[in-house]
Amino acid sequence: MRKGAFTYSGSMSLGKGFIKPLRRVQAFLDRCTQCSEPDYVCIYLYEGHDTPADFSSFIISEMKERYEIYGWTDLGRYMRHQWVATQEELYDIAERLEGLRPIMKTEVGPLELYVKYFFQLTDDSGVALEFQNPVDYANFVSQGKSPQHLGISRFDLHLSENSTGRLDLTVPIESSGVHLQQYLETLKSNSGLKFKSTGWKQWTLTKGGGGYRGRKIEL
Repeated sequence: MRKGAFTYSGSMSLGKGFIKPLRRVQAFLDRCTQCSEPDYVCIYLYEGHDTPADFSSFIISEMKERYEIYGWTDLGRYMRHQWVATQEELYDIAERLEGLRPIMKTEVGPLELYVKYFFQLTDDSGVALEFQNPVDYANFVSQGKSPQHLGISRFDLHLSENSTGRLDLTVPIESSGVHLQQYLETLKSNSGLKFKSTGWKQWTLTKGGGGYRGRKIEL
């Protein structure tokens, strides 16, 4: 088991619309990770009391015609329709949804493109850093509202009129020092993203070796 690691977890604004935020995230992935394609792409439509009927019917007919994989979830006051798409269709979907802007704001939507990436961080030469596997940390998962999975890095995108993302990183460096400082400086300057100084934690292997103890730090 590794003696420790550093993690980052935080939400961020990615800007307006679908295309620019997507390209912004792709630039980060190209510069700082070994990741070229998303792991999951899904279109969500929330249909409820404040969703214009003509908007809902247009989206539903458009998506049903194009995508075979379809599902829905009853959320009480809202019905959530969802269409799962392939990795190759991502930018085509984003372009189509961009053409619908401006998208009105309802209580829980109404329209969102959800994209999920898993990736490994790289060094300056583009080689993946070692020890970016949950097995390296005995599959440790922290407790609490937002569990931290050591060894896993991911980016969850919620693209709409105002797009946001949640970034979770595992930086596989065991202790603070020059190595960590140099790597983080490179990561932050290359990423094109804004990191919250309060989003970091240092994880240290417990004395008994049965898990990890985390403490918030500012980096």
